[in-house]
Amino acid sequence: MLVSKQKQVLLIVWALTILVGLPPTRQYFFQTAYFFPGVYGVRDLWDSVYYLLLILAWSVILSIPKYRTEKNIIGAACSFLTLGLLLQTYAGLPLTGSLIFLLAGFALLHTLTGGVSRKMDDKSAELHQGDKKAPVKKILSTITVWASVFMLALPWFWVFLSGKDFFLRSMRGVQDLAVAAPLVSIMLFWAVLLSFPAKHTVNARSGAAASLLAIAVFFRSDPEFFHASMVVLLFWQLLLNAEFLETRKFARKVKKVYVTPTTNDSELASFYQAVSQKIDSYVASNFPSMHDKKLQGQAYVSIPIKEDGSIYLRGDGIKLETSSGNHDLDLAALSIARRSGPFLSFSKSKSTGREIEVRVIFYRLRFEEK
Repeated sequence: MLVSKQKQVLLIVWALTILVGLPPTRQYFFQTAYFFPGVYGVRDLWDSVYYLLLILAWSVILSIPKYRTEKNIIGAACSFLTLGLLLQTYAGLPLTGSLIFLLAGFALLHTLTGGVSRKMDDKSAELHQGDKKAPVKKILSTITVWASVFMLALPWFWVFLSGKDFFLRSMRGVQDLAVAAPLVSIMLFWAVLLSFPAKHTVNARSGAAASLLAIAVFFRSDPEFFHASMVVLLFWQLLLNAEFLETRKFARKVKKVYVTPTTNDSELASFYQAVSQKIDSYVASNFPSMHDKKLQGQAYVSIPIKEDGSIYLRGDGIKLETSSGNHDLDLAALSIARRSGPFLSFSKSKSTGREIEVRVIFYRLRFEEK
């Protein structure tokens, strides 16, 4: 039986929750070892409770359709991959069962490939597109991730150069190279990735934040690493704050002009026609399909377009106004409307003044084989 991408996500996260949750539950209530030896390493409830809660949190979040977004799917996948790598690396901590986390992480990423779950265009995904102050604000999250790399690597360098314990007692748990190297490697990957403007997307920041959270949660139960985990948790909070500052809206007001197929204004009618032609052209070469079967139906969407032709993603962004009755087709319609941009630029009307003019196009996407 064919399973949609959305159902695949739910199956993966809840299967992981059950597989990782059963061993400690059985051990705690029945005082007997779990029948599958491969997950003995996660059978202690008090050692694994924190990352069990993290997995459960992601499962609950992704079970809510509103929050089952590409950003959150990538965040969950990066959390699982990070936990899997940490379980595989630290022999002194629960070691077995890491393969389950790694497989779940890669499986989640696989749900974003092909079909209707295509990656959003970077130019459309960035909420601060077209904002002249964006490059300055974009540096905040990059600096935060590099600072986390520096803080994780500094205790070992301190011991290596001075031969003495690190001056901050809270970070002495990671002054051993064998402990620090995997953590630094994970965060160094994200720091380098976010240093490239073309790769600095909402999804990349979500992945970096998810890895930081997974590191903090993983070491939370070990007394030796408790304080270090709190420092990592602080960097996770700083990264979330940086993302908020990067995507926050400036004080300029927005004037929305609603454009429908029946508009009487000749200039707006011409603009509507130009947008519809570009969307239709994109649909013709990117007809949505699921498991090699083309989807059929129609859906109504509203597309807010800024003066420079880019899609205005703050607020509701591109919105599904009327469903096609097929969840996968609805997702395809939203994805196509997003990826069809940028559209034709326009000059705002004099009555707009200093406000930002956004033209909201109401469009019917029809998917029919000819």
